[in-house]
Amino acid sequence: MARYSYRSGWVHVGRCSPVVCGSIGRMAGYRHTEPATLCSVELCAGLWYHGVAARDAGTNQQERRYKAMEASCTNSRYAHRLYRVYRIALCLVVIGSAQLAVGQQYPASADTQRIALQQIFGREVGHDDKETIARYLAYTDLGYGHEWCAAFVSYCFGALGRTAPKTPWSPSLFPSRKLVWHRAYQKEQPGTLLPGMVWGIYVSGKKRVGHVGFVDSYRGGIVSTVEGNTGHPRRAGPNGVYRKRRAWRTIYCVADWI
Repeated sequence: MARYSYRSGWVHVGRCSPVVCGSIGRMAGYRHTEPATLCSVELCAGLWYHGVAARDAGTNQQERRYKAMEASCTNSRYAHRLYRVYRIALCLVVIGSAQLAVGQQYPASADTQRIALQQIFGREVGHDDKETIARYLAYTDLGYGHEWCAAFVSYCFGALGRTAPKTPWSPSLFPSRKLVWHRAYQKEQPGTLLPGMVWGIYVSGKKRVGHVGFVDSYRGGIVSTVEGNTGHPRRAGPNGVYRKRRAWRTIYCVADWI
């Protein structure tokens, strides 16, 4: 009979019973026709091999378990990072959409729009050609040949992105809700006139506001204007878009569309 001790490392070999020897033989991987004649060398080799294999198998299984746990943790970290990136991207999309919605609902400040409008009508100064005048009139659905001072004002507001005013009729630019100064109600000179405000001059022959333009600046009772369908301030020629200076007493009313 054989006895093996893993701790002490000794092996005692004797004659083995068929049952014990057959078990050892099967465990050691041998196929003996006569299990009782199992030699001591084969027995020791079989027992030693299976002891080491069992130990290595346990170690390998533990290592595989650790590697699986490490891989799982790594995948979990990657998944968590990916989820964080997804949340950040989603927040950026929501914030961008909110800003776009706010920008559409609440346009640029009045000061910013005044500066932009002033640049728009300032670029038109000096134009007196038929093609440009026809473009002003076409914005108000009229053809070349009509009076176009109000069409010029409307065109500039359209270039700013405004849908109103849009009219070739001068009196339509001064509804009561837009008035900031009117000579019929305020006899003293205007305290403040801002760039982009629209002024009108009363024409006695027409018995209405008959000419309009933009305020470019205002100081000391003098209004620096940019106006269309007016003559050149220093020479004869066709009407066009020019800068002029007008005393406040010649102004009949002022409206603010910004």
